[in-house]
Amino acid sequence: MKYNYQQLQSDYVKSAVKTHFNTDSMYILEGSEITTIYIEDGPLFVIIDGEVTCQSTTLKLNAENLSKIAAVARVIQTAITLTCPEFEKEVQ
Repeated sequence: MKYNYQQLQSDYVKSAVKTHFNTDSMYILEGSEITTIYIEDGPLFVIIDGEVTCQSTTLKLNAENLSKIAAVARVIQTAITLTCPEFEKEVQ
């Protein structure tokens, strides 16, 4: 399935990032196999085949920061599932 990850620049996702990481600076780098999302002074999320994982972070991995990372990952995953898929039109 193809995805349009630029849809992740929505207010919904940026609001979650701002709430948890005090910034709305989010950079999306789309590649042919992997898409990365870098949140300024925060974690780096990697998307492979529509599934998001956190690959690195500059934050200490205490309970509060893990909770923030998980919350933002859930919002990103929800946005990928609901708004990013691109469906091909059937030719008749």
